[in-house]
Amino acid sequence: MNWTDLIFDLLRAGLSETRIASKIGSSRRAVNMLKNGQIREPRWSAGNKLLALHKSYVNGGFIHDRTKTAQLGAVLADGVS
Repeated sequence: MNWTDLIFDLLRAGLSETRIASKIGSSRRAVNMLKNGQIREPRWSAGNKLLALHKSYVNGGFIHDRTKTAQLGAVLADGVS
């Protein structure tokens, strides 16, 4: 999996580019450029947070299970550590 795929998964899970950027401490423009392949690699800290965000939303089942909205809200409220 590459960075573009991770971002598209998060977009399918319902996050906006702005929300992803906020969660990983980056700009919406940087997320968009990463999604479109204009940036090949994010900063280490942003990449690490992007992986954690992907794990919590996609691997955690949020992308496939819409009944977990309470859990999704909790993740959004708590943020990524």
